[in-house]
Amino acid sequence: MQEIQFSECVQACMTCSLACTNCASSCLKEEHLEMMRECIQRCLDCSDLCQLCARMTQKQSPFIPLAVKPRPSGRGYKAAIR
Repeated sequence: MQEIQFSECVQACMTCSLACTNCASSCLKEEHLEMMRECIQRCLDCSDLCQLCARMTQKQSPFIPLAVKPRPSGRGYKAAIR
């Protein structure tokens, strides 16, 4: 089986997604859950967006420029949502 190589951008996006999911999970354990509702929603949205950017980047989608910023050097993309 061929080893899959992930770009720095894809790795950063997946790291961000996991961090956001972890944050949402931690918020769900808080005593005052109602106060955490907005944080949970934002963390889950962030996780979804990061996963989308990672998938689009990995498959070299023509829609990548709509989701991530090009590097100033013109080589690849930054893991940053516009």
